[in-house]
Amino acid sequence: MFWEDIRPGMCTRDPPSTDPDVVVVDCGSAHYDEVIAKESLPGPAKWPGDAQIVKAATKKCEPSFERYVGVKYEDSRLSIDPWTADVSGWQDGDHTVVCLVYEETTPRTGSLRGSRR
Repeated sequence: MFWEDIRPGMCTRDPPSTDPDVVVVDCGSAHYDEVIAKESLPGPAKWPGDAQIVKAATKKCEPSFERYVGVKYEDSRLSIDPWTADVSGWQDGDHTVVCLVYEETTPRTGSLRGSRR
């Protein structure tokens, strides 16, 4: 499955890579990330740079994190992993960010939805 096609509640088997294909698994089996939201980032057509993208994407993902996990991001021991298009995708108009949550001790089993971690 392409990363752009994943939806909230799906879990991925492998850590993120530059490969556009993502292996989606049942959250009850070993996995690394769990999709919490799919959002669109505002911004210029020109690539603003990696640091700006990560900062904007993380900020965009934080409200979804709280709704999904049940606690504010800053009060959690979990981490956000935002996936975005690369430079060429961004310049082609793909401003999608897929918001993922993960726990440092991965892989894990079971969903993080409502875990209040």
